[in-house]
Amino acid sequence: MDQKKILVLGATGYIGSRLVPRLLKKGYTVRVGFRSRQKLKMRLWSQHRNLETINLDVFDIKSLKEAMRGISIVYYLIHSMESKRKDFIEADRIAAQNTVISAEDAKIERIIYLGGLGIEDEKLSKHLKSRIEVSKILDSCSIPVTTLRAAIIIGSGSAAFEMMRYLVNRLPIMITPRWLRTKNQPIAIRNVLKYLTDCIEVPETIGQVYDIGGPDIITYRQFMESYAEIMRLPKRLIFPIPFFTPNLSSYWIRLITGIQSSLARPLIDGMKNEVICHDFSIRELIPQKLISHRQAIQLALNPKQYLTYGSLSKFSDLPPEWHIPGDPPWSGGLVFQDHRKAVLGGNSHNIWQKLFYIKKTRNLRIIFYLWKFGTFLGTIFTKRNFKRIMNKNLVYNQNIVPEKELTIHTDVILPGYVILRYRLRRINSRKLELHQIFRIVPKGLIGIIYWLIFWPFFSRISKNILEEICRSIPGNPPDFYKVYSTPKLYSSI
Repeated sequence: MDQKKILVLGATGYIGSRLVPRLLKKGYTVRVGFRSRQKLKMRLWSQHRNLETINLDVFDIKSLKEAMRGISIVYYLIHSMESKRKDFIEADRIAAQNTVISAEDAKIERIIYLGGLGIEDEKLSKHLKSRIEVSKILDSCSIPVTTLRAAIIIGSGSAAFEMMRYLVNRLPIMITPRWLRTKNQPIAIRNVLKYLTDCIEVPETIGQVYDIGGPDIITYRQFMESYAEIMRLPKRLIFPIPFFTPNLSSYWIRLITGIQSSLARPLIDGMKNEVICHDFSIRELIPQKLISHRQAIQLALNPKQYLTYGSLSKFSDLPPEWHIPGDPPWSGGLVFQDHRKAVLGGNSHNIWQKLFYIKKTRNLRIIFYLWKFGTFLGTIFTKRNFKRIMNKNLVYNQNIVPEKELTIHTDVILPGYVILRYRLRRINSRKLELHQIFRIVPKGLIGIIYWLIFWPFFSRISKNILEEICRSIPGNPPDFYKVYSTPKLYSSI
C-alpha cells in the first residue's frame, strides 16, 4: 500500500470517530487534531500505534499549518453547528478558508469533503447553503477536492437520526411542522464510510462531486413510521401544521429530546428542502450493497450493542450504526444504569462460580418477578403471546470471558431491554474488584414511565444482589467487602 499520511479534521465528531479506525485498519498512518484531549481519550482508537495526535484549532492558521506538515490527504469533516460560536455560517467560512491556505502552503495532494445534498436557490436553508459555500471555498484552491454530498445519515450519534428516535419513542401523538412531507434520501453510515475510505484508492474520484444516498426516497413521516414499526411501538398519530416555525420547533425538540436548540434549529430548517440524489456515477466507481433505511434503523437499534459496550477490543469491526464511547450525551437513546463495585477477598475461581449461578440469587428473582409484570403489560399493548415471550426471559450472553466477565440479558418486548454485567479485576494478591452493572433500555413512553416509577426500588434491589453475592463467596468474611454505589439515570450509554 502507498504509505500516504492522512489528516482527519473533525476526527472526534460523529463521522470522523467512525472513519479513523477504518483508515487505521487499512494500514494508513492517520493524524488527528484535537482541542480537548479528554474528548479524544474517550475514543477507543486513540491509543492505536499508527495514530498521530496534535493539538489543533481550525480557527488558528498556525496550528492548522503545523498539523498539515508531511500530510498527503486531508479529510474535511468540520461542521460548526455544534460549536460555541453563535454564527455557524461565518465559523464554517473561516474554517474552510484557513484550511485552503494551510493546504496550499503544505502542498497537500488532495482534500476529501463530506457535504450536504440540496439544490442551491433562495429557498435553501442556511445549514445547506453553508455546506455548499464550504464546498466552493475548498474548490477555489489549487488542490483537487473530492466532494461527497449526503442527506440524513442513519446511525446512533447522527443528530438527525437521534432527533427522530426521541420523537417517536416519547410521543405517541405528535404535532409537527410541514417538513414531515418533504422527500429525502437517507443513507446508512456504513455506506458513507465505504465511500469515504475507498475514494482514496479510486483516482477517478479526484476533483469530482458526487451525490451519495441509499436506495430509498421517502418522506420524514415515512421514516418515523418505519422506526415505530421496527420498535414494535403502537402507530404514531402525526398531525403536521403550517405555523410551526423552525425556531418554535427547536425549543420543542430541546424539551423532548435533549438535543440543543442551537443544533436542532438549523437541522429542522434544512428539513423543509428536498434532498435527493441526481447523480449516481459513484455507485459504479465504488460498488457496494446500499442498505435500505429500514435495515439501517434496525442496525442502529440492535440491543446487542448494549451488551458489548464497555468491553470493545475490536472497535473497527463493530457496526458503525451503534453508539460508541465519546458520542454526545444525547446519542444512543435513553438508558438507565446502576453501576456498583465491591472489593473482596478470596480467589477468582470461587467468585466466578457464584456469578455463574447468579439466577439462584434471591434478590435477582424479585427483579424477574417485577420484569414478568412489565412483560405482561407489554403483551397487552403489543398483542403478542405472553407464554412465548416469557420462554426467552433470561439468556446468557455467549461472549463469556472465564473468571473475568459475564453478561446476562433479557430478551422480551416491553417495557425494555435489561442487561446485567459482571466484571472481575484483580487489585493485588489479596483483593479483587467486582463490578456489577445493570443497564435498562426502555421501549417507548410506557417503558420510560415504567422504569422511572420502579427505578428507586430497582436500585435498592441491585445493592442487595451484590451484597448477597459478596456474603456467600467462600473465603470472603462478611466484614471484608465494601460496596461502592453509583446508580445513575443516563441519557445515553
